[in-house]
Amino acid sequence: MSTVMVAGDFGKFHEGHKDHISKASKLADFIIIVTHTDESIRTRKHYTPDPLEKRIDALLGFLNEIKKCGCVVMSVDSDGTVAKTLEHYQPDIFAKGGDRTPDNMPQSELDICENLGIRIVYGMGDKLNESRKLCT
Repeated sequence: MSTVMVAGDFGKFHEGHKDHISKASKLADFIIIVTHTDESIRTRKHYTPDPLEKRIDALLGFLNEIKKCGCVVMSVDSDGTVAKTLEHYQPDIFAKGGDRTPDNMPQSELDICENLGIRIVYGMGDKLNESRKLCT
C-alpha cells in the first residue's frame, strides 16, 4: 500500500486545504494528514486557530467526503516543520501545496526526504495563500 503525507496548520480549514488534500489523495492508497498544536500555530502565525479537536473532526470528515482511507496525526516537531514526523511515518510521497517549491521548503524536510527516499510532489492545489486571507 502506498502512502502520501500532507502537512499544514489547517488553523481555519478552507477550500485551499480541501483542494490540496483532494489532489494529494489521488497519489496513493492512504493519506496521512499532519497538523500542528494550537500553541504552535499561535506562536508561529500569530492568530488563534480553530481548536485542535474541531480541526481533526473537519479533516476526518473531509476524508470521508472524498471517500479516501487515511488518518490525521499530530506533528511530532515543535518548530513548525514536519521533518521528524516524516522520519517517523516514512510515507512514499510528501505532497506540498501549490505555493511550495524547493526554494521555500524547510531544509530539514528536504534533507529527510532525500535521506529516506520520500518523493516530494509540488503544486498540489491551486488556491494559494487562502489561510492568509482568512486569518488576517
